[in-house]
Amino acid sequence: MLGQMSLRTVVRPRVVVALFAAAALSLCTMVVPSANADLGVTPNFVPVSPRTNSGFLPGGHVGSWRARVPGITEVRITSTADGHQQPALWLPPNQPGPRPLLVALHSWSVGYDQVASIPYGTWAQANGWAMIHPDFRGVSNNAAATGSDLAIQDIVDAIDWASSNADIDPHNIYVIGFSGGGMMSLNMAGRHPERIAGAVSWVPIYDLVEWYRHSYNQRYINQIGASCGGNPFASEAARQECLRRSPRAVLDNARRAGVPVYIGHGLQDRLVPPNHAVWAFNHLVGPGGALTEAETTSIARNVLPGHLAGRLDAETFFRPGDPTPLYSRQSGNVTLVLFQGGHNAVFNPGLEWMVHRVAASQPSPQVRGAVARLYGTAFAREPDTNGLAYWERLYLHGRSLPWMATHFATSPEFVATYGSLNDGEFVRRLYLNVFDREPDAGGLQYWTNMLRQGRSRGWVLLGFSQSGEMRTKTGTR
Repeated sequence: MLGQMSLRTVVRPRVVVALFAAAALSLCTMVVPSANADLGVTPNFVPVSPRTNSGFLPGGHVGSWRARVPGITEVRITSTADGHQQPALWLPPNQPGPRPLLVALHSWSVGYDQVASIPYGTWAQANGWAMIHPDFRGVSNNAAATGSDLAIQDIVDAIDWASSNADIDPHNIYVIGFSGGGMMSLNMAGRHPERIAGAVSWVPIYDLVEWYRHSYNQRYINQIGASCGGNPFASEAARQECLRRSPRAVLDNARRAGVPVYIGHGLQDRLVPPNHAVWAFNHLVGPGGALTEAETTSIARNVLPGHLAGRLDAETFFRPGDPTPLYSRQSGNVTLVLFQGGHNAVFNPGLEWMVHRVAASQPSPQVRGAVARLYGTAFAREPDTNGLAYWERLYLHGRSLPWMATHFATSPEFVATYGSLNDGEFVRRLYLNVFDREPDAGGLQYWTNMLRQGRSRGWVLLGFSQSGEMRTKTGTR
């Protein structure tokens, strides 16, 4: 029997990992989205105080996630490194795939249930993306966390788990992070460039040793020491461990692989100085596109050199309601944006950057297969080259498979073939045209009942195109 559409396929994804990090409540504000987003378009954002329910640091709020992101579930993922049971929040895509994956990772001082990440869940749900929000060893105050091999593997395991539980487009998985999470985003770009389509890093820590030197907050100093095995200025072993966990140790890999990276930093940030973002940018672009030592030193002091002020040489994706961008620069695939603000998380620009990356990407075999199956189901023929390319581009620009199915079901070619048939005759003809066989009794009854209960013919088309039988017939995933 050809029953309901299958959404499960196992792939090795490239990912978007959303990573956050800690900051003192008195120093930080966040920007969170409204809930009324159109598909394929990032939502509007308004400033929200970290002391509110959408605040920066609070954890222990899985209930808040469930109330605000319907469909979110709590799962456990077994570490392939040591068998640790990693908790995570999982949101499957609400559209048939292949869909992009957003991996939203918590900040430095909180675990997987951080309420500050809820906007990523609402955005993913509004745009039909999948989202995973793993724990990767929780708070960055111990050797198992804080950029460790175990924490990195936890993120990879979360990606693989998501990919085995939904139809994920392996070419559209992105990482996005803030502060310590921005550090982890850059670490993923350097440690696993083959797994991600791009990385967004807000106010990142580039070098744990330098952050230890700079930090005025004893709590962070103690946590870095606990993670690295001591004071990196008193112990060479601790110094080397801090460096090994820092993006500066691995970004050569990201540069050689050409991983697209977007880095944003508030110019007035005093918790993690903005020169960390400049260091990361310079490392990724190499000497030819780097800011000078004098420019970097000035930015470290929270002062933008006069000759750089107001120069927006790269698309920032900031919109009204976001902080004011002060300077932007792009070299190759790497973008740097300095904005008016401190240790701030800004949601919209990074998400918008991802949408544009997806729209500009080449369709993966999974995307091409999904569109080709829908085309073949609707018209019982192979798609012409130009037609397939046209619908692939629409998909990558945010048009969903259900939207395409509805459009196909109202096209003159479809109406000429099926328009005069009643529901039962339509289902039977679809079986004959698509699968070259008569329908089994159960399949005929199921799809006919769905139509009589109000489902559209476009919905039936999509079900046929995503079925296991159609995947097998076409040899696509």
